[in-house]
Parts: sequence; C-alpha cells; structure tokens
Amino acid sequence: MDRGDIEGTVELFQADGQLLCDGLGIRPKGHDELRAFFRRMMANSRGMVHRAADFVVDTTNRRVATTLVNINRRPGGERLEMLNCNLFEIGRDGRFIRVRFWLGQAVPDSVHRRKPAKTTRRPRR
Repeated sequence: MDRGDIEGTVELFQADGQLLCDGLGIRPKGHDELRAFFRRMMANSRGMVHRAADFVVDTTNRRVATTLVNINRRPGGERLEMLNCNLFEIGRDGRFIRVRFWLGQAVPDSVHRRKPAKTTRRPRR
C-alpha cells in the first residue's frame, strides 16, 4: 500500500485471503472485498509508509509477527503516526492467507531512536 498499488497489494493475498482488525470490525475477505477496502483506505490518505520496528518469523508454520510504525498523511495535510501489530499467515504459494492487525497509539520517542530491525537467519534443521 505504501506505493498506492491497490492491485499489487490485493495480489499479495490468496483468492480467499482475509484482512482482519477485530477492534474496528474490519474483515474484508477475497479479492473484491480487499480491493474495495484498500480503495477506501487510499481515498482517505495522501500517502503512507510502514516501517518494521520488530518482527519474528516462524518458517515452519509460515507466520510472521511484526510491529510496524505506520506514517499516514491525511487528505487535510495532517500526519498520523501509529504503532501497529500485524500477524501474517502465509500460504505455500507465498501469498497471504490471513493478515490480522491491531492499531496502536502514537509512536513513542523510544521507537524513533531505535535502530531498524535486522534480518537474522537461523540454520535449517
């Protein structure tokens, strides 16, 4: 979504993939609903950036948990910056089965001072 590529974002999901934010009742499922959701979201933004603050990868179960800093520029020009938590479930084809996210609060200064997360690989068994 950071590039505004709605079709490319939708294609990251399996045909029956789902996006869930239980606290807000967001539950689009399938490409048509996901496309409509992302269109509404982009209509309410002049651009956004997601930066990984932390993440954990479970290669065995194909899941990724992340803490993201979300910076969104609203149509009126105001800047909204929040911490989000996301849990990605990934199919064997590499596309998302389900993405759950929880919206946080304003980003604390301690996150801004933190160095970006580094990728580490564990040896295969």
